[in-house]
Amino acid sequence: MSASGLSRVARPGTAVALALLALLATQYRDLLSIPLVSDYYLILDKVQDASFWSLWSPHHLIEHFYRPWSREFHYWGLERLFGLDPAPFHAASIVLWLAAMGLFFSLARRVAGDIPAAVATLGTAASGAWGVLLTWPAGSQDLWMITAALGSLLAFASGRTALSAAACVIALLSKETAALLPAIVTLYGLLIARLSPREVARRTAPHWGLLLMWAAIHPRLGGRLWAPLALSVKPAPGHLPFVALRTLLSLANLDTWPRPAAGWVAALAAALPAALIFGAVVFAVARSEGGPPVAEPPAASRKPQVAAFGAGWALLGWLPLLAPGLGWHGYYASFGALGAWLAGAALIRRRVAPALALVVAIALLRPARVSTTEVDIGSEWYQRRIAAKLGRLQLDLLSQHPRLPSHSRVYFGDVPSGICLIAGFMDSPALRVWYHDRTLRGGFPSHYRVRAADDTLGRDYFFAIAGDSLRDKSTDPDMLVSFAYSMFLGERPSDAVRMLDLAIGRSPADHKLRYWRAWARWAVRDTAGARDDLERTGIQPGRALPADAEQWVAGAGRDTTRRIERLMQIRGRAGLSPWVHARLAALSLRSAAGRDVGTIEAYAYQVLAPDEPDAWRKWASAQIANQQYEPALQSLEHYLRLAGARGERDREAQQAVESLRGMMRGMAPRPAASNQGGDPAPAAQRN
Repeated sequence: MSASGLSRVARPGTAVALALLALLATQYRDLLSIPLVSDYYLILDKVQDASFWSLWSPHHLIEHFYRPWSREFHYWGLERLFGLDPAPFHAASIVLWLAAMGLFFSLARRVAGDIPAAVATLGTAASGAWGVLLTWPAGSQDLWMITAALGSLLAFASGRTALSAAACVIALLSKETAALLPAIVTLYGLLIARLSPREVARRTAPHWGLLLMWAAIHPRLGGRLWAPLALSVKPAPGHLPFVALRTLLSLANLDTWPRPAAGWVAALAAALPAALIFGAVVFAVARSEGGPPVAEPPAASRKPQVAAFGAGWALLGWLPLLAPGLGWHGYYASFGALGAWLAGAALIRRRVAPALALVVAIALLRPARVSTTEVDIGSEWYQRRIAAKLGRLQLDLLSQHPRLPSHSRVYFGDVPSGICLIAGFMDSPALRVWYHDRTLRGGFPSHYRVRAADDTLGRDYFFAIAGDSLRDKSTDPDMLVSFAYSMFLGERPSDAVRMLDLAIGRSPADHKLRYWRAWARWAVRDTAGARDDLERTGIQPGRALPADAEQWVAGAGRDTTRRIERLMQIRGRAGLSPWVHARLAALSLRSAAGRDVGTIEAYAYQVLAPDEPDAWRKWASAQIANQQYEPALQSLEHYLRLAGARGERDREAQQAVESLRGMMRGMAPRPAASNQGGDPAPAAQRN
């Protein structure tokens, strides 16, 4: 349909609604099938068997946030109606987003007119930040807050104070950032409705009263008076210039420079349909606008007031971004962005060309921005990635084990970061939700402990995650060895000891396991246990290195196999000599076949000579050979500190450090175990 035809047959609201649906249809065709992930399981684990009245209690909250409407009630209701099907959860987010856009359009049209309302609504809808809230089920918290807040503003503008206060309650019970809503309502009364300060105070009194009541019971605010919380604030990039710059750039989808994963051609092709429709709607609305805003003074006469109100709304909405310890995510700025777009659209007013260019440009950038590879959990690309991973793991686990005996313990190795499969020590909300069994326990291999004598219910399962598949290693004799190996590389010797204890219990005659455990024990200062393990493998830990050891090894010439054989013989007579382990590590790490041996020898060298710079250099080489780049960087940095001037002259090590640092900037950080977390990848998989 042409722009002129659209202007004749469609009212502005209908045209904007069709444009929003076009964006969803062209860029979110797969939305309903995206698996559930992350916070979803934390919340559902809490409410799956909860009573209706318990949902509203301010106790036993996730991270002490009181959001009973958008979190507990929202998830509780959808799960009871639809089970674990992800489609209804995403459908609810779509409905909330469309409702928010509709309410915003109505409010903007009321105060500024058709053209500014269309520009502001389509401009903000083109922001990539909304994609996080649509693809991440936990985004319902922000969507409920924003929708309720807009409903409260619109009801206040219509003179329905009681309805406005009721919507304010829903906003406050959805997310803490709604605390700024009474101030925004007050600003509306002063600047747009032009009420006297006394009348504004009277009409907004319910909002402020509700805010005070909410603050009095919120566990992070007034609730701390009777239930103190030990809240730690972690350092975060929260300084004003950083927050201000990224927040303003997010309005144009430039808070991170777009680098679409599939390339610019694919991104622009995905953007073009919605961008063209957005532009056509703006043009059509501009052609058809014929009167002033609904029930308000002429918009042109109060353009400064509308712009001031929008700017004030934006500043108030963005104020929480300056909270101490709060990291910056694009979707945090969404509520304030509505005010910014209202202010900008009011200033543009009837300038159709710049409005058209602005909306189309931002809409064209949108798919490129949301498909940019990021390690930020608040990005759509990251949410889609971790959702796909956890969805595949869920299907794999349930297909292999449709049922698990109650009280079973399940250990997962090489868990991808961010998916929240393991939320803490032996705590897997996802596992309990999938099987609807609160007796199940899940953790990393490093969480393994021997069962107590009276803990006889259930079974122990071990799984290794390799790529996109979940492999049951519960009966694999090499599985425990593989996990122990990864614990050496991650420098978690106490965990390696526990895993090797279990492996030795299954294979008590395996000398290799005892040899490995010796160095894990030495690292945790169990030197008596380490010596005992060495002696049981035929190695004498107390004898000194033979005086002619170096000459004897050199006598083997360039034959690496013979040199290693002679070093092994020396090791048998002087098992605690750092020299022999250093040379065994250097020779063994030259080939892929000797990688495992070289890694353990490098580890032995490092624990026997922790103050020797070369020990850390060799250990870093072993970690790099096993693709453990983050620990390798730490080891090399430690080597350079110990080596001093010699390290400054070591160009090879300096270049390796720079290369690893560059690699780390492009890789996802490993969150703490209490958040998403994951064990290091078992680099020596024995399948």
